[in-house]
Amino acid sequence: MEKQLEEKLFNDNYRLVWYVVREQEKKKGGLAATRMSREDLAQELSIELVRAIRAWDQQGPLATVCLTFMENRLASILRKASSQKRLTDRLTIDNEEIDLSYIPDPEVGPELWTELSVAFDTLSEDDQILARWILEGYTLKSMGEKLGITPSAVASRRKRLAKKLAPLREALLEA
Repeated sequence: MEKQLEEKLFNDNYRLVWYVVREQEKKKGGLAATRMSREDLAQELSIELVRAIRAWDQQGPLATVCLTFMENRLASILRKASSQKRLTDRLTIDNEEIDLSYIPDPEVGPELWTELSVAFDTLSEDDQILARWILEGYTLKSMGEKLGITPSAVASRRKRLAKKLAPLREALLEA
């Protein structure tokens, strides 16, 4: 297909991208279900529009082919978003708020506390929450129940967190 024709078909059918975005906004989960902004979703769907135009065999309406490609991509995005487990979502569902800036101050020197604070700030929000729960003495079972995962999965996350903070471990033990 010629480049000029492809561009013309893209421009003529670009409205379908925003139609699919608006339809997703109207649905129950809205854009939050995709974990994407309007613009990011529109960009993903624009890519599918280009793929649909290139795959179109001129048998049947182009709009139908484009909508099929975009709806399939949207379904894929929704599946991926629903399978991602984030601790912050669990907290929102449980209506529990955690002050991530608070960690009990261990009895260590100011230099070491500064290093620990810097290391804590480099952790992802999920890891900060997990670290807070560990410091507060939550059991693997209770953390697993809050997160909707098994205690062994919590243990794996805890090990990963310990590896991230390993350089400070020795300093804490020496203090």
